[in-house]
Amino acid sequence: MDLNTALRSRRRSVGMGWLWLAFLFHLAASLEEILLDTTGETSEIGWTAHPPDGWDEVSVLDDKKHLIRTFEVCNVAEPGQNNWLRTHFTERRGAHRVHVRLRFSVRDCASMRTVASSCKETFTLYYHQAESDKATLPEWREGPWTKVDTIAADESFSQVDSTGKVVKMNVKVRSFGPLTQRGFYLAFQDSGACMSLVAVQVFFYKCPAVVRGFASFPETFAGGERTSLVEAMGTCVADAEEASTAGSSGVRLHCNGEGEWMVAIGRCTCRPGYQPGNDEGACKVPSAVPMMHQVSRTAHSITLSWPQPDQPNGVILDYLLRYFDKAEDEDNSFTLSSETNMATISNLSPGKIYAFQVRARTAVGYGPYSGKMYFQTLVGGERSEIVQDRLPLIVGSALGGLAFLVIAAIAILAIIFKSKRRETPYTDRLQQYISTRGLGVKYYIDPSTYEDPNEAIREFAKEIDVSFVKIEEVIGSGEFGEVCFGRLKPPGKREYTVAIKTLKSGYTDEQRREFLSEASIMGQFEHPNVIRLEGVVTKSRPVMIVTEFMENGSLDSFLRQREGQFSVLQLVGMQRGIAAGMRYLSDMNYVHRDLAARNILVNSNLVCKVSDFGLSRFLEDDASNPTYTGALGGKIPIRWTAPEAIQYRKFTSSSDVWSYGIVMWEVMSYGERPYWDMSNQDVINAIEQDYRLPPPPDCPSVLHLLMLDCWQKERVQRPKFEQIVSALDKMIRKPSALKAIGTGSTSLVLFPLMEESVGAKKSQTVCLRPSQPLLSNSPPDFPSLTSAHEWLDAIKMGRYKENFDQAGLTTFDVISRMTLEDIQRIGITLVGHQKKILNSIQLMRVHLNQLEPVEV
Repeated sequence: MDLNTALRSRRRSVGMGWLWLAFLFHLAASLEEILLDTTGETSEIGWTAHPPDGWDEVSVLDDKKHLIRTFEVCNVAEPGQNNWLRTHFTERRGAHRVHVRLRFSVRDCASMRTVASSCKETFTLYYHQAESDKATLPEWREGPWTKVDTIAADESFSQVDSTGKVVKMNVKVRSFGPLTQRGFYLAFQDSGACMSLVAVQVFFYKCPAVVRGFASFPETFAGGERTSLVEAMGTCVADAEEASTAGSSGVRLHCNGEGEWMVAIGRCTCRPGYQPGNDEGACKVPSAVPMMHQVSRTAHSITLSWPQPDQPNGVILDYLLRYFDKAEDEDNSFTLSSETNMATISNLSPGKIYAFQVRARTAVGYGPYSGKMYFQTLVGGERSEIVQDRLPLIVGSALGGLAFLVIAAIAILAIIFKSKRRETPYTDRLQQYISTRGLGVKYYIDPSTYEDPNEAIREFAKEIDVSFVKIEEVIGSGEFGEVCFGRLKPPGKREYTVAIKTLKSGYTDEQRREFLSEASIMGQFEHPNVIRLEGVVTKSRPVMIVTEFMENGSLDSFLRQREGQFSVLQLVGMQRGIAAGMRYLSDMNYVHRDLAARNILVNSNLVCKVSDFGLSRFLEDDASNPTYTGALGGKIPIRWTAPEAIQYRKFTSSSDVWSYGIVMWEVMSYGERPYWDMSNQDVINAIEQDYRLPPPPDCPSVLHLLMLDCWQKERVQRPKFEQIVSALDKMIRKPSALKAIGTGSTSLVLFPLMEESVGAKKSQTVCLRPSQPLLSNSPPDFPSLTSAHEWLDAIKMGRYKENFDQAGLTTFDVISRMTLEDIQRIGITLVGHQKKILNSIQLMRVHLNQLEPVEV
C-alpha cells in the first residue's frame, strides 16, 4: 500500500485519523553512534604523518583549561607543500554512510605577508576503504584515496591572545558513502596552510527503535546515500491489528539519510473493543471524552461537566482534569481528579481565559486527553453566572454519552446564549470543537468578529515580556514599521533567533489594530509549513510581533539569487511544503487571499512556510507587487488571483488553489514575474480567453499539467489542496515521472487538462499558438528590439553582453543559429542561464521565420 492509499485510509477511519496523521509528520530524533572521537584524548593519538616533518601532534589547553591533543602544520615558507596525516583503521560497525565533524583553526594568510603567495587557508579530506587494518596502505597521493571535500575556513585568525589561545574556531561536517568494506582510513592533506586540527569526530546515524501508530519498528541504520530511504517493517503492538486496506503489504516506515523516521506506509489499529492509549503505542484504555460544558462560573472559579467516553472499555474509576492559563506556557499546567463527570476548578484569576482537557481512567489506565476547550472567568464585580436551564440537558448527554445528544446540546446552548440579555464573551468566538468519536476539529476564528480586538490578541497571542527580546539588526521595512533580526530568551529556556516586526511610533488606534490582527490570525496556526508566532509585545513601546526567523527570506528573491542551482526534485519538495501548509489552512477554513512566492519564507533547511496573514490590509502599488482596484473596491494582486475573485470578490480555498498554481510556476521559473511585462488588463483579458502560462524552461510536463489543473476556469473543477499534496507525494516517490519535459515553443502547443481533474471535461484543451506572447518562457517583443544588447536586457541576461560582443554575435540572424555548444563556448557556464538563452533563441527563430498562428 503506497502513501497515497494510506492517506485515503486515514480519511476513512476518523477515529484513528489524528493519531496516524501525527505519525506521518513525526520525526523521531536520530541517534548518533560515534566511531572515532579525539575530543577527550589527553595521551598520544599516534596518527601517521608523511613526511615526518609535516604534521605535528601536540598538547594544548582548550578554552576550559583542559589538556587536549591536536595536530598542527605550518610549513608556509616553502611552496609546493604536500603534507599528509592518516588516522588509524576505523571499523564502520554496520554503518552505510559516515559523517566527519572537524574542529580546526586556520591562520589568515594576509597576516603573513612574506609568505602570502604560497600560503593556503584550506586542506583536503580523503577516505580509503579496507577489509582490515593489515591491508596494503594506500600511497600518499590522491589516486588510491577518495576525495571527500576541500575544507575552507569560515573564520581565520591573525594572532593569538595573551594566553596563546586561538579565538576563532571552525566546525565543519562532511559525509561519505556508501561503505561496503569492513572499515576505512581518513586522511588530511595540507598544501601550505598554517592550521591546527583540534578535534575529529566520526559518527553515523541510526533511526531509533520506536513505537508509533500502534506499530513497533526496530533500530535501523541510515542508508549509504544522502537521499537514501531504508525501509523498516513494523509489528502491530498487543491488541492491535493491521488495517485491512486494498493492496496492503505490511506496515512500513522509512529511515532517511539523517537518521530520521519518515514516509509511513500502512498502519495498525486497535482491535474491536480496544481504544488508543496516550502514547500511540498501546490499546486497552477508554476513548477520549468528546466534549466539555460550562455549568457555572464566578470571578475565581469555573464548574464544568462532560459526558463519559463513547467507548469506556470498562468501568470508569475517575477523571483527570488538566488546565492552564491560556496566556502561560502549557508546561505550567495543573491537574484535578474527580470521581464524577463534573468538577469545580477554584483559585482562578478574574477575567482570565483557561484551557481545559479531561481524560477518563479504568483499571487498565488513562485514556487520551480530550481536545482543548477554553473558558473565561468573570471579571471582578460581575454577577456569578449559573447555567441552570441547560444543566439537565448537559447531565443527560453526560450520562448517555451519545453523539446526537451532544450535538443537540450544542445547538440549544447556542440558542440560549443568543437569547440572554448579556452575551458571554468568547462563547461563540473561541476555538470550537466538533465531537467526532471523541476527536476535536479546530476552526479558524476571524479576529474581526471580536468587538474588542484586544480580546483576540489575548486569546490567540502569547504576551512576551520586552526584557526577553533583543533586537540586533534591522533587515527590512514593512507597512507599519521595521522588520528586525533579534533573539528571544524566555525564562529557563535557551536563547534563539527570531524575526521581530515593530510598530512605528505615532500610530493610530486603527493602525495598531491592523498591525496586531496578523498576530491574532497567526497565533491560531500550528503547522511545520506555516510561519510560527512566538508572541507579541503590547505592554511597552514599540509594539512588536515576534515570529520564528527564516534565514533565507522570501521564496521569490531566494530563487532569483540561485537560478539553476536546485534539482527538480528539490523544487518539487518546496512546492510540496507550501501545499501542505495550505492544506492545513484550508482544513482550518482559512482563506489566504494573497498566496504568492513573495509571501512564502524559506529557512536554512529549505523548508518553505506560508506567511503574511494581514489579509485585512490592502496591498501597496509598486512594480514588484502589481495590484488592481476591483469594481467592489479594494486592491487585488491580479497576477496571482483567480478570475472569480477579481470579478466578484469570491475568495475561497479554490481561489487559493489558483494562486498556488502561480506559485508553482514561480518556483519552476526561479522567481520569474508571472505574465512578465503584460499589463494587468492584458492578463485579465488573456485569462478570460482561456490562455494560461506555459511551462517554464525544463519544467516536467506532469508539473505543468498540475498547474493547469489549478487554473481551471470553474473553481469547482480545481483540485483540493489535499489532492495536490497527494499528487506531489507521488512525484517525489517516483522521480521518473519528472523527467518528461513540456513541449517546445516552435510548434503548435496543446495543454490538455489533467485526466484526474476534479469534474474536468476530458476533451477540453487550452490552445496556445507560437505567435501568442503567453507561449514564451521569457518572451521579448522581437519587433521592438534593435540589437543583441536590447535582447539580452529583455531576457535579463545583460551580464553576458561582453561575451556576445567578443564572439562577434551582434545580429539576430547570427544569434538565431547558435547551439548549446556555442553558448557554452562563449563562457556561459550556469546551466539555468544556458537553458534560458537557448529557449529565447528558439523563439527568435520563430520570429525570424515568421511562423503564422495555426488554426485548430
